[in-house]
Amino acid sequence: MNYLPMTITLAEPVRVTKTHAKKGQNMSSNYISGSVIRGAIISRYVKQLDDYKAELLKGGIKFLNAYPLIKKQRSLPFPLCYYAKKSDIRQGENKLDFRVGLGNAVEEGDIAVKSNDFVVYHQTNYKAGVSIREDLYLDIKEGENDNLFRYESIDKGQIFKSYIAYDDRTSKELLNKIERIKVLYLGGRRGTGFGKCEIEFGDVIATNPEQGEVVDANCIDLLAVSDAFLYDSNLQPLTGFGKINIEQLFGVSAADIYQNVATETQSSFNSKWMARTPFCEVIKAGSVIRIKSDANIDGAALCKRLENGIGARTSEGFGRFCVVNALQSTTFVKTAVDFCGQMNGVNLSTVANDEMIERITKQIQLSPYAEENLAGIKRAKELFGDKELNNSFLSDIRLKLMQALKADTRAEALAIVNKYFDHIQAKIKNSRNQKMFTSKGLPVKDVIVNFIKEGDDYTRQIGYLLEAFRLIMRGVK
Repeated sequence: MNYLPMTITLAEPVRVTKTHAKKGQNMSSNYISGSVIRGAIISRYVKQLDDYKAELLKGGIKFLNAYPLIKKQRSLPFPLCYYAKKSDIRQGENKLDFRVGLGNAVEEGDIAVKSNDFVVYHQTNYKAGVSIREDLYLDIKEGENDNLFRYESIDKGQIFKSYIAYDDRTSKELLNKIERIKVLYLGGRRGTGFGKCEIEFGDVIATNPEQGEVVDANCIDLLAVSDAFLYDSNLQPLTGFGKINIEQLFGVSAADIYQNVATETQSSFNSKWMARTPFCEVIKAGSVIRIKSDANIDGAALCKRLENGIGARTSEGFGRFCVVNALQSTTFVKTAVDFCGQMNGVNLSTVANDEMIERITKQIQLSPYAEENLAGIKRAKELFGDKELNNSFLSDIRLKLMQALKADTRAEALAIVNKYFDHIQAKIKNSRNQKMFTSKGLPVKDVIVNFIKEGDDYTRQIGYLLEAFRLIMRGVK
């Protein structure tokens, strides 16, 4: 396998929500999943690259998770196999002994611990934090009670690193097109103050960047580098590993198995069918399996097997495992380390409740976005009369604007919009429904095109229009 490094710098906050959350809030993931990156690239190019659909959609290329970049290295999830004395933690000293729990008896007073969410392996152990931004806003729907929501997103300015894995059969033309990407929109609310990321690709490497040096031994530790969808022979989700599972999945004959495995229920949303997919148990990233064999385990053969991913949805970065020799150590110490961010509280948390609600209300329900974008969204909304436009038309034009948002230049974006209006104008030339294509007596085409032409950032202008149309469709005053 070959690996194309992909560095992602967040120019705007990125909203990548977890698959489950409490009512009234969307909790943010602290990394950018391979499925999000893959979806953004497919959405951008699939209509242009019909010849490459098989490679993009059938797993020919694998998009690995983007984790925080620390000391110019991609960090990985912290292993969930360490314990420490509760009494030692309470003392608050800078140095704390972490003891490996795999195969070792848990003593009284021990609790499971981790120093942070991510760490750099194979060399010096640096740990990484991710800064999460929180926004509160009121969601007002006509005829319904107002609801206060809390949205989280990964804050801007942070740097993540991913890899695109491919083999020698992958089209070089497709890879060249991907490498030319400079800006990519990731996550939700793209173009309205969220999702803009600057992309930089590095030199291709021929070795698995997630895997350090491995020596043959009769005892190895496997770390789940990403979440994994694993199933037994009856197609039931695995929540732990037995000897048969180890041999089937990893090709290793195990005499003894010790494991610290965490699971999580996950689902996703199918936008085509507008329905949530069934919930399924997955093995969480950071889970650790210690395998002992009667003979030395062929490390090279195991690593080659791990390169393709284990289980389902490997093209989206799921099912990544690596051998981590460092976990053979019996201690792990918490030392002074570098953070790329820290958890942030709600910006309005120090304001009295009444004043907080008043401030949120004044933002006319547009406040999941950066404050500097509120005026642009409001102005775009005022260009169109409330409920004057036909909802069917609004839905169609929003789809076209989403396509225009992915264009590389303003001229390409305008060409998409103009082509759409030229097409529908011919269809309704003699129709009575021409009113739905006017706004306050002016052609909607002219209003939209002129608005996109304004400002330095055409993607931001398109984002304002997208949100304005969404608010009009929902009857927000």
